[in-house]
Amino acid sequence: MICSKCGAAVGAGARFCAVCGAALEAPAGGVPPAQPGMPPPAPPMGYAPLPMRSRLQNHLRTLGILWVILGVYRLLGWMFALPFMGGFFGGMGRGWGHGMMYGPFGHGDVPFNHSWMATLIPMITLMVVLMAGFSFLVGYALLTHQSWGRILAIIAAVLTLLKFPLGTALAIYTLWVLLPADSAAEYERIAP
Repeated sequence: MICSKCGAAVGAGARFCAVCGAALEAPAGGVPPAQPGMPPPAPPMGYAPLPMRSRLQNHLRTLGILWVILGVYRLLGWMFALPFMGGFFGGMGRGWGHGMMYGPFGHGDVPFNHSWMATLIPMITLMVVLMAGFSFLVGYALLTHQSWGRILAIIAAVLTLLKFPLGTALAIYTLWVLLPADSAAEYERIAP
C-alpha cells in the first residue's frame, strides 16, 4: 500500500504509516489500490465497465431525431402557409382559379384570372409532402441503423444544403458526422 499523506510505501495490513504516522484507511470494496510497478487490481465480481462510445454513436441518434424534426417542420410550415397562398392566388371557397380573383388579402376585385398560379398550390403541396417524407425516411434509417441509411443521409444533406438556415445547419452536421472514412467503417459494423 501507499500512504495517501506522504506517498511512502507501507506494508500490507499496516494501519499507520511508518514515515508520517497517518492513519491508513482500508480501500472501499476491499480492493487494494494499485502498487507502483504492479498491474491494476481486477474489478469486483459483477462489475462490467461501460463500453466506450465512438464519435458516430454519440451523434447518430441525435442526427436521426433532427431529420424527423425537419420533416415535421416542413409539413407544419406548409400547413400554415397554405391558407394564405390560397387566399392570395384567389378562389378560396369557390375552388382555386375559378372566376374572379379577389386581390391580395381580400381587398376588392381584380379583373384577371390567376388560374395558372392556383394550379401551383397542389404541386407545391405534393413537393412539400415528398420532401417531408424523405426527411422522415432519412431519420428512420439513421435511428434504426439501416445499411443504406448513411448514403441516403449524405444525399439528403447535399440536397438540403441550400435550405438556409435550418437545412444548411443540419446538412453540415450530417456531413460532419457521416462523411469521414472511419464513420463509414463504423456504420457498416453497427448496421444490421
